[in-house]
Amino acid sequence: GCELLRMNRSSYHYIKQKEPEENNNSRNSVILPLLLLLIGLAVYYPTSNCQYFFFDDKSVIESGSLQDLDNIQKIYQGFNTRFIAGVSYVLNYTFSKNNPFGYYLTNVLLHITNAYLLFVLIRLLLSFEFSWHKSRPLVNGQTSAFLVAALFLTHPIQTDAVNFITQRTIILTVMFYILTMLFYLRYSKTGRQKFQIFGVLSATTAMFCKEIAITLPIMLLLLEIYFLNDWPRDKKIVFRKLLPFFLCALIIPLLLLKTNSQLVGMSRIAMVEPADKSGAGRNVNIFRAHISENISRREYGLTQLNVHRTYLRLLAAPVSLKAWYDFPISRKLFEVKTFLSLLICIGLVLFGVWLFPRSRLMSFCIFAYFLVLSIESTIIPIAHVIAEYRLYWATAFFCLFLVAGISLFVRNPKMLLGVICGLMTIYGVMTYQRNMLRSDELAFWRDIAHKSPQLQVAHINLGHALATRGYYEEAMIYFTKIAESSPSPMSYNNYGTGLMMLDRDEEAQRVFETMISLLPQDYRAWYKLGLVHMKRGNYSDAVNCFEQVMTLPPFWDISNDYNAALEKRDEMKE
Repeated sequence: GCELLRMNRSSYHYIKQKEPEENNNSRNSVILPLLLLLIGLAVYYPTSNCQYFFFDDKSVIESGSLQDLDNIQKIYQGFNTRFIAGVSYVLNYTFSKNNPFGYYLTNVLLHITNAYLLFVLIRLLLSFEFSWHKSRPLVNGQTSAFLVAALFLTHPIQTDAVNFITQRTIILTVMFYILTMLFYLRYSKTGRQKFQIFGVLSATTAMFCKEIAITLPIMLLLLEIYFLNDWPRDKKIVFRKLLPFFLCALIIPLLLLKTNSQLVGMSRIAMVEPADKSGAGRNVNIFRAHISENISRREYGLTQLNVHRTYLRLLAAPVSLKAWYDFPISRKLFEVKTFLSLLICIGLVLFGVWLFPRSRLMSFCIFAYFLVLSIESTIIPIAHVIAEYRLYWATAFFCLFLVAGISLFVRNPKMLLGVICGLMTIYGVMTYQRNMLRSDELAFWRDIAHKSPQLQVAHINLGHALATRGYYEEAMIYFTKIAESSPSPMSYNNYGTGLMMLDRDEEAQRVFETMISLLPQDYRAWYKLGLVHMKRGNYSDAVNCFEQVMTLPPFWDISNDYNAALEKRDEMKE
């Protein structure tokens, strides 16, 4: 079935395999993608009722960069290294304004698109000789590709990326990542220059979505080593093929040099330093990471060993999922859990090496998993040490490894289909339930607070969700607990707001005055104090507070409140 085709010296050697029989069945080419669409819409249907979570409203909706599609410079300044995602948000705003349904629907459709592209990619990989097991192939190319894509689509871990509007960046990155791999494989198989051009364009676009795209050239090198026939024969040809993609990867460090310093500070992917001795201006140093008081680069790297162990557990058994983790920081290598995690990671790498001559497909999955997580889960400190959305792309390789591994032990094709379809059904039900939880903000934060009882942000947001529903007394339980355990301007703001809702205005006034004593430049404290004075009839004091607000960044437009306070004050004088 295999024929080695030798082209002229300037062309490439590759192995061409007879296309799987089902490729001749045009009905399957339509039915299987349509089935992916229906499955995706079914399991993510509850997201149609979702509201904004986490920082979606602040980082996207209220970013100030969405209102003008023609102002490309403003979009670039607002999103920079995530420019393509920024353009997609602007398009969402153009058609649906601030309605969250349009944003969530776009994420779901992009996720389904990625599942389809993964289906095409796996089918193409399985057409290369080296991707098959030595003993026997998977069920067949197209069916196997569909099973992998369906597991990727329905895996519960994906709900975090799909339902987190801000993380459209990772979904878009994966889309262009897969497209680049497809074009590269087509170029290697046919030698047609147009596929290389399309691949470079796709890779360039990926670099403007999220920083993990910088791993793309290494992924293409893995394709060469594992599936193509050029690597052992002529490394110069491989170098010429890969060179344009490595040049594309330079886009990301160049973009980081121009990144808004506040964004870099949030993600801690680089050091923000004063531009001169006077402190005027700030430069981004991409060669140094931001080291906070709580975690150093070394400690972050040690913690990531435990994070990998957690990730593997979540992929294999996606239970107790949490949108926000209270994850312990590792300080020493020889802590029991940390050292065990190191042994697991080393064992996986050695297992991948052992698999190379036996099942290249499974070996490829192991190294691809570590590669796509290498930017966020090694030694580059990021604000959150663990996040489920970071597993979005890695899940594809887990699913491929899972299907290939099960096929080694389940010899009967019908039984194999039954096992994987059963697993896909379980995943689908769990994903649907997870999405139902996401559609109810109160239930969502109760779930996080229950699973991470020490996580303060969970209790703060649970209090807000309760207050929004009108459960002020219960909300005050959480606001009081946080204010007493961790006094800060934010905790006092929540506590004082809760007191206002319960009409305990005198207590609220004392809280906001304390808040101002801690942070005199906090515009929220002055504004809330002004509202309290308004409620209590102290209109002159309210005017003074509102005037203070208007002198502080971000210079809120509170003219309606200010004019109302002036009017009431003047009436009192009369």
